[in-house]
Amino acid sequence: MNEICSSSDYQSLIILQPISGSSNRTQTEFEYMKYLQNDGENMNESLNHYAEALQKLNCEYTADFRNVFDNVEGPIYYDEGHVTDRGNLLVAKNMFEIIRTKILEL
Repeated sequence: MNEICSSSDYQSLIILQPISGSSNRTQTEFEYMKYLQNDGENMNESLNHYAEALQKLNCEYTADFRNVFDNVEGPIYYDEGHVTDRGNLLVAKNMFEIIRTKILEL
């Protein structure tokens, strides 16, 4: 990834995606059931290792979206990692703000 980030041919943005249980929001009953079925605790532990690795990258454009759904109520996930249209919209808005800021810096 460092090689890709240092390429002068293009710029990339590396985003760590949220998964069920990665943010400080109350899961719906369905989300919690999926979290338990798919070993959400272990998945989040792995995601935390990715977050540590993300910080060590020599890459200018990274974002940690694990907490992008903090304080969002209601259903977001339809399984442990895939989100509803509402979740996609929230992620897209956050991605747009990062990209917009970077474009304005150029």
